Amino acid sequence: MHGSWPMRNPKQATLTQSSYQGTPPDLPIFTCRVDGSWKNDGFTSGVGWILQLQDGAIDLIGLQGCHKLISPLHAELTSLVWALKCLSRHQRFCDYFVTDSQELVKMISTPEDWPAFAAELTEFKDLWESYQGRKVVYQPRSNNTQADFLARHARTRNRVFSYVNRFVPYWLDTRNAYFADSY
Repeated sequence: MHGSWPMRNPKQATLTQSSYQGTPPDLPIFTCRVDGSWKNDGFTSGVGWILQLQDGAIDLIGLQGCHKLISPLHAELTSLVWALKCLSRHQRFCDYFVTDSQELVKMISTPEDWPAFAAELTEFKDLWESYQGRKVVYQPRSNNTQADFLARHARTRNRVFSYVNRFVPYWLDTRNAYFADSY
């Protein structure tokens, strides 16, 4: 029942490592997709991330329901920071991080322009130092549906919790999710 989620957009399918003698230099070994979910009238925020191999197979996922954050951008940054902490804890070092927030990409590339986020950006910078040569890139939400699904469902649980595993939690209904063909 618990297989890997297929890639949302088949046009973005990546080549598998088995096609090469070694790792292709232009493809990341791992891709971590992150997202935050926030609503003005909500009591909680949610963050989610999914760590995938080149072929789209899931290595780890994370969902976290947290006390309501100040803004949607805080939720996006929190998702990236929490993913970095979890990946480090699980001894995974990702090459490529994907977000559907253009503002988040701008913020981490010019932190001095975002003084309201100084504490959070300092924490990000401290974690990011071990990721030399890696990058955070923007992709539209349509290419980040799995992380969006996780973050949204973490928020709508309306409780504070953390979940990190190789499998989707039993309480998360993926039957109606667009990307859940393998469930």
